[in-house]
Amino acid sequence: MRRDLNISILVGTLTSMIMITSQKLNNILFLNLIIILITTFILSYPIKKCGVSFGFIAYFYSLILLYIFGCNSLCWIIYSFLGIYPIINYFIELSSLNRREKILFKFLWFNSILFLVYMVSGNIFTINITRDMKFITLFLFLILQVLFYLYDIIFTKIVKLRR
Repeated sequence: MRRDLNISILVGTLTSMIMITSQKLNNILFLNLIIILITTFILSYPIKKCGVSFGFIAYFYSLILLYIFGCNSLCWIIYSFLGIYPIINYFIELSSLNRREKILFKFLWFNSILFLVYMVSGNIFTINITRDMKFITLFLFLILQVLFYLYDIIFTKIVKLRR
């Protein structure tokens, strides 16, 4: 039990330090998004080794550290929604759903997260992309769908390696 808690705390610290370091080295949001996605792979480790409850501990601990150390607000919001993906993926993959239903639930989760991030960031940072650039917004939405599908395939294969 104590070893599992130490693993969760170590993973949470590692995740938050990687994200804070990446933000200090560059201010490019796209690169920070890639780092956020990479850290979700790291957060899957306590879930595989110790269980889902320790995955929650690592996730919330990293969120708290990112907030304390002054992470970029937009990246913190995005991470707070995307960082929970290893836990969501664990429960979806553990269910008795067929492959298409699993993909459907993952896309429902992802699109609801996209909508929430857009609404929260649009209200906080006054980002309004859809007013003048509807085509670009639609294109970005479609690209994000494809990228999430590829990310999900890679993530699921890597997570299943040691199960």
